[in-house]
Amino acid sequence: MQENDCDFSFSEYEWIDDCGSSIGIKARVVKHLSYQKNLFHNWPGCLTVMYDASKIGFVQGKKKGNGDDYSLFLNVLKKSHNAMGMKMVLAKYRRHADSISYSRMKMVREHYFVLHSIEKIPVILSVFFVCTHAFVMLLFKQEKIATHANKMIK
Repeated sequence: MQENDCDFSFSEYEWIDDCGSSIGIKARVVKHLSYQKNLFHNWPGCLTVMYDASKIGFVQGKKKGNGDDYSLFLNVLKKSHNAMGMKMVLAKYRRHADSISYSRMKMVREHYFVLHSIEKIPVILSVFFVCTHAFVMLLFKQEKIATHANKMIK
């Protein structure tokens, strides 16, 4: 972050199963992120996010519970001058059937709520952004299923 005068950073992370074994999937990142770009898809993985409070100040999300990380990231990005994604795996994310991120419909509802109710984005534009978010997730999910299926066959 210091080398690049970065005030907000996040990295790729690897998905692991309930037992802690890799399932051969990593979450990708974009190199440079802005508030506008993050409306289309919530790129940062919460477990890898860091922001420099001395440059940005103390920031909170406006939503409590599910979707609070997305709200927080949007608020940080409103103040950020250099948000960067690092293309290296720096964390492992355990995904299991009880986690909120496992339910895509719950995540879509929360994404819409943050966009429309908190960010005050009009309904049609919020629906558009939710669709782009779901489209990106679907592309990743298809790749993940193929990767996981290939690993199971071997």
